[in-house]
Amino acid sequence: VIHLKFICVIDPKTTTQNINLLKAYGAKLEYVEEPDEVTGEYLLTRLKRVSQLLENIPNSYNLNQYSNLCNPFSHRYTVKEIMRFFNGCVDYIFCAVSTCGTIRGYSECIKEYRYNCKLIAVDAIGSVIFGDTVKKRLIPGHGAAILPPLFQESLVDDFLQVSDWDCVSAIMKYKDKIPAGSNCVLIVHDKGIPAAVLHT
Repeated sequence: VIHLKFICVIDPKTTTQNINLLKAYGAKLEYVEEPDEVTGEYLLTRLKRVSQLLENIPNSYNLNQYSNLCNPFSHRYTVKEIMRFFNGCVDYIFCAVSTCGTIRGYSECIKEYRYNCKLIAVDAIGSVIFGDTVKKRLIPGHGAAILPPLFQESLVDDFLQVSDWDCVSAIMKYKDKIPAGSNCVLIVHDKGIPAAVLHT
């Protein structure tokens, strides 16, 4: 058994539930209190703190979910599970983006197995992933203040940007583009719960 120490860098937007979960698993928490001076985002200050920790802690390693190819690889299996559950009859998958790990894994799996399914990215207004300028966002893990290295323009068939309040109704905002009779799946990936939410 290998015992590794895990340090998680968090900020004031981290939910109490996630903090309690990290503590329950024995993680050491490093807090950043101030957002980046230029962007007003916490992500950049968290990444700077990670760099400082790497410099000061011998034999440390940054898992870096924004560029680690293990991130998308781990999500490829979810698409297979979804397709098995729906007997391959999924026309659209809607997936929120942040690190782009989930959506890249889905995209690679859909293309490899030639599933007849369109992948639609749901991005936050104020996220830079699809070219918006940085703005304040309320929901942690939805959108990003940097363009993640895992992102590729060819990952998705289409995207839409929604406000924090509208993120859970992204499919309804896209419904006029969806042919009648389509089966759609919305992924709430931070909870690990795929949910069929619309059959047109």
